[in-house]
Amino acid sequence: MLKFVERIVKLALMLYDGGAFLTREAIRKNNPDGRGFRFKHHDQNPEAELSPSYINLRVPENGGELTPEMVRESAGVFYEMVTKAGVQYDCVGPIPKAGEPFADAFAEIFLEATGKRLPVIHLGKSEGDSSRRVAGVIGDFQPGWRVLLMDDLITKA
Repeated sequence: MLKFVERIVKLALMLYDGGAFLTREAIRKNNPDGRGFRFKHHDQNPEAELSPSYINLRVPENGGELTPEMVRESAGVFYEMVTKAGVQYDCVGPIPKAGEPFADAFAEIFLEATGKRLPVIHLGKSEGDSSRRVAGVIGDFQPGWRVLLMDDLITKA
């Protein structure tokens, strides 16, 4: 157990040192005045308390700071967690776009650990005025498969 805890601490320090963990002093689009971070939740609840911190789990192409090493370490932690928990899945499905690097790295780790290829499916996305929805599945997918969803943050499903 201690080894897994040490791995979590290593990941947390990588994220902090790499600039993924932001405090309210970090001026960003969702924190323009340094008072705290606003999220989509605030669109419906403007009086909700602002967050004093923010973890940006995105790669540079998607507005973040994560390096390939951070993505791989994150995916390794995900793999260890779902394996220990006995989670059953037949493929991995990243939520567009932030989940894609994690799913790809997870599939690589799965191959290294098991010698088997794990299908990565891709989900089409449609966006409405206030919501995003899955608009189709692309890839090697069979009806009835259990999909392990991956994203930087999932708030609804």
